[in-house]
Amino acid sequence: WNQYNVPYIHARNDSDLAFTLGMVHAHLRLGQMEMLKRIAYGRISEMAGPITIDLDRAIRVLNPGQVAMDQLRTMPQATRNWLDNYTRGINYYVEHTAQLPPEFDLLDLEREPWTPRDVLTIGRLAASDVNWITYFYFAGKLNDGRYREVYERLRVFGRESQPSFQTGTASSLAYIMAGLSRSGSNSIAIGSKRSRDAVALLANDPHLGVMLPNFWVLVGLQSPDLHAVGMSIPGIPVIALGRNDQIAWGGTNMRSHSSDLYDVSHLPENRLHSRTEPIQVRWWPDTDVTIRSTEFGPIVSDIELLEIEDRRLALRWTGHEITDELTAFLEVMRAQNFEQFRHAFRSYGASGQNYLYADDVGNIGQVLAAYIPQRNDDSDLILDARDEQTHWRGFFDATRLPYAYNPVDGYLASANNRPVISEPPIGRVFSANDRIHRLQSFMRTNRRVSISDLKSLQQDVYSEAAFR
Repeated sequence: WNQYNVPYIHARNDSDLAFTLGMVHAHLRLGQMEMLKRIAYGRISEMAGPITIDLDRAIRVLNPGQVAMDQLRTMPQATRNWLDNYTRGINYYVEHTAQLPPEFDLLDLEREPWTPRDVLTIGRLAASDVNWITYFYFAGKLNDGRYREVYERLRVFGRESQPSFQTGTASSLAYIMAGLSRSGSNSIAIGSKRSRDAVALLANDPHLGVMLPNFWVLVGLQSPDLHAVGMSIPGIPVIALGRNDQIAWGGTNMRSHSSDLYDVSHLPENRLHSRTEPIQVRWWPDTDVTIRSTEFGPIVSDIELLEIEDRRLALRWTGHEITDELTAFLEVMRAQNFEQFRHAFRSYGASGQNYLYADDVGNIGQVLAAYIPQRNDDSDLILDARDEQTHWRGFFDATRLPYAYNPVDGYLASANNRPVISEPPIGRVFSANDRIHRLQSFMRTNRRVSISDLKSLQQDVYSEAAFR
């Protein structure tokens, strides 16, 4: 622990570094990690009893860890070694600690070994699509006479969201999904020509759901091949927001169009796949859940909490594709320039993020990190699976999406607004323009910016919406 009470790990090699990171995460947040793991697998009822059975059923239908084993099979060996050593570090702590956190007694948890699959499944839970809450809300209103009018207003609102840069051309379920990946973040990168000290600056202010303990753990990592410090998620062995000796990076949720709802009512029963899983319930008899899926994804209309009637709807989500976020972040933590930084996100799929960049020679940039499906037609909230024009035909990754580097204005800002006007369209619904307008207004009235200016900006309480 350094003078700021941040755990700082010095290791002789990357294997020891990953192992010790696992130990540190477990030492600081084992109770939280065990809860996240059980949430990700739909095992909440083991802790909370029968009141959460429907919630477990919903999570098992969504199945965040669906492709975890495929991810393990396809990731580079260096990434797999890092992940294996991190998991071993967690297990070493769990096996040898003399005092388990209070959550074990309170929630009747048992010691159980961690696996690499657990880590990837938690990662997918944290990558839940923030748009689902909107999609599921409207899907439950299909029989409402005003559905089409209200949905079209929402689409217009999204189209009018201010871009960050230009190019040449059901309450509980909502809390879990939106609470881990919700948007409300701000990030601004200042180029050296707009900085009072003639250096690039980056300020990032991620807003997630209010929870205790905090969603983040500050940590420093140092080995002969790696030196990075920043914010990590307990149970995930990377620094998601931080800096190394050459660059700094921060992010905001992109609200990318990473999911589609398909009407699969026409599919015959032999095109459906079913499986039955047991749900262990504290203080109550165990129960089973039958989960149905199609080639378009799990049938989410089976989730009772969503109250979707009269149609059979399947959810296709990029989080069910085989992508590799761990490798992306391991490369980001080692990146020394913008091209390496941007290229690192080529394997990154979910959730879509705007990543801002600053480096030690004064450059700034922005990367759209996501898999955006290639579609010919996505004009409606509910797509007809029989129409091949609505089918996904591949993906645009970070190397094929627009990016910004050293813009003329000398700064870049992101506040969950539309990142860029582009083809393909990045998303349907974005945050209101209040925050991005405030950031842009600040930069128009401040030719040169200091670190203290950015600190004040992060505490700014002005909202133009309050005056409308």
